[in-house]
Formats: sequence, C-alpha cells, structure tokens
Amino acid sequence: MCNRVSLAGIVILITVLLSMPLTAGATTYVAFRYDDFAGDAPGVRERDILRKQVWDAEQAIDRLFQKYDFDYTIAIIPNLNNIPLGADAEKTDFIKYAIAAGRVEVAQHGFTHTNFAGVNHRGGEFRDRDYQSQYQDIKKGRDILLPALRLKNVDVFVPPWNDWTYDTGRIVEELGFKILSADSYCYYNSFKKTLVIPFTSHLREIESLLVNKSLPDKSVIVVLYHPYDIVKFPNEKESRYFEIERFDKLLQALSTEPNVKVVTLGHLCKENADLIAKGYFLANKLERLQSFWRCLLPPQLLPGAGRDLFYLNVQKYSEILRPWHYITSVFIAGIVAAGFLFRIFLGRRLSVKWRVGIDIFAAVLLFISIFAEFRLLQRGYHITGIRVIPGLIAAGVLFGMFIIWIRRYYTKLLSL
Repeated sequence: MCNRVSLAGIVILITVLLSMPLTAGATTYVAFRYDDFAGDAPGVRERDILRKQVWDAEQAIDRLFQKYDFDYTIAIIPNLNNIPLGADAEKTDFIKYAIAAGRVEVAQHGFTHTNFAGVNHRGGEFRDRDYQSQYQDIKKGRDILLPALRLKNVDVFVPPWNDWTYDTGRIVEELGFKILSADSYCYYNSFKKTLVIPFTSHLREIESLLVNKSLPDKSVIVVLYHPYDIVKFPNEKESRYFEIERFDKLLQALSTEPNVKVVTLGHLCKENADLIAKGYFLANKLERLQSFWRCLLPPQLLPGAGRDLFYLNVQKYSEILRPWHYITSVFIAGIVAAGFLFRIFLGRRLSVKWRVGIDIFAAVLLFISIFAEFRLLQRGYHITGIRVIPGLIAAGVLFGMFIIWIRRYYTKLLSL
C-alpha cells in the first residue's frame, strides 16, 4: 500500500513538472522610431538630389522591415515648409499602404519643425512658447494628419529636437495622445493617462549591444534614427551615416535573437505599460541625481552615467539608484551642515545688526533658489548641482538661525 502511494505521488509530481511551462529568457522589446518624415513640394525630388536620396532610403528601410516582418513607428512632420503631408500624394499613399499592411504606426512630429529655442539651447519647436501657441500648433498638426491618412486618431506625439516643456506635456495629455516619446533627459511626473517612452539608443548603439552580446534583459529599447542617419548629409558627421546594408544586418541580427521582440511604441503601451512607467519613474530619479553631480564632477568620475542606463531595466535602475541616493544624501546633508555651522560661528562673533542682515540675505537666496528651480522644472530642465548648492547653504544658515532662536527662547522661559 505504501509503495503504491509513493508511486502515485511520483507520477503526480512528474506530471506537474512536465505541465509547467519551460522558463525562457526575459523578453527585451525593441521599438524603432524614424523621425522627420514629411511631404515634399511637387517636383522637389526631381530637382533636389538629396530629397530623392532620402525618399529612396525611406522606401528601402520600409522594405527591410517588411522582409523581417517587423513593425516600426514613423514620426511625421505634418506641415514642413508649409507643405502639408497630404499635398505629397506619393508619400501619403506610401504611409497609408504601410498602415493598412499593419507594419507602420504613425506618430505626430510637432507641426512645422520650426526652431523657436533661444541661442543657448540645441533646438525646440515647443521651447520658449506659451501654452496657447503650443496648443494651436499641436492641434493643427493633428488636424492635417488625420484626414490625410484617413485615421481616427494618432496616439503618439514626438516633439521636434526631442524637446518639450511642462505646457507641452499638459497639451499632449489634453488632446488625448496616449504616448509621448522624446529624449531621456526631460521629465514630467504629472501624467495621468499619457505614457512617456523616451528614445534610448541610436542605430550604432544598438548595433554595438548586439555585437558585444550585451542586450539587457527585460528592458525596453527605443531606437531613434533620422534621414541624416540613412543618407549622407553634407553638414553631418560621417560617423552618423548608417548605410542600408548595415541596417539590413542589424535587423537580421535582431531577428535571430530568441528573446527579442521588435514592436511599435503603441504595442509597448498596450503590453508593457507597467514596466515602462516604473522604468521611466526610476530613470527620472536617476537622471535628477546624476544631473546634480554633472556640474560638480567630470563625466568620467560619474559611475553608471553612460547611455546604457537608459534602457528602462527596472532592476538595473534600482541597483544603481541605491548608492546614488546614499552619496547624494550625505553630500546634501554636509552642505546644509556647513551652512548651519557657519551661522553658529557667525552668531558668536558678529553683532546683532550683521546677523540679521545675513539671515535676511540667506532667506532671500533660499527663496530665489526655490523659485528658480520651480521655473526651470516647468520649462523642461532638471536640477543641477551648481544651482542647488547656494540654496542648500542658505537653508543651513536659516536652520542655524532657527536653532539659535529656539535656544534663546527656551533660555528665557527657563529663567522665568
């Protein structure tokens, strides 16, 4: 009887083990995002060799995605050089056919791709502009794309130069875009419905990951490329050029990776929203901590500051964030303590008149620092060390003043 029970138990155990799914490697999702697709004026491609080369390369790349059965995202400028996309019948039909075939996802790439940024910024269509002007342009761009491509909606918004501000974020969500895809340096935590999926890699970088067999597990990699990556532009660096044959080899290598899925940004939003949201949140924290140090230390002294950190691997971010938290917390505490000790030192050696003046100056400095950081965050920047340190010192001074005031107050109470 005992032997029968044991045998039955062994059979049941083997059956359970055989019925369990085999564990596979964690899936890495790769999304390709092609920026700056736009319509041309009639006859331009016959007169302009560069525009013809770009159009030929765009079609060649599309055939490669079709060859490997991969989907990709095209970020379209609705009205480049006052030429709405629909005015270019050839390119419009190309996109409509690719949409119908199910291999292309359309993203709105601004409105006209005009640079409104000041001289101290790399560029941005939505930089240094008010809410209303941004809203009008984004809405006009969408109103061009939808009828031209016979779409009910466009879910992805890509700001030109990957640059956006607090107001841009509000508008994108208000207009119903489900995804905002830009750079990894600009963060905004107030989205409720829109998912932020920043680009993480260029063509050469993902190629390097494949060659070195260092693709991160359970990650999201968004590969960004432009016309000047697939065609030689006169004013661009030679190193940017990624010829069609090389692109073919890249896609072929991805197709042989067993744990890699090439998808669109919309697919990422549907299947991996939690992973992306957590990764974006942790990347946000990591970027803010690192940006604090970038103004204080040379890049080579910043551990883990390379681009490989922006592949939204939640576990990796968590591991790297821990020491950054400790280092930054100790440093900030030291700066505040220095201001505190400085105030205690002055309190014993200066007259009341000078002490009051220093305290007022510290209060004003702290207020200006807080206001400046708030404005910079609204305009799309992140905190950096040099701007924060004066405010931290001022906070220490005021804390020292507060401690001195408390001591005097209680001394008076005890003497009564």
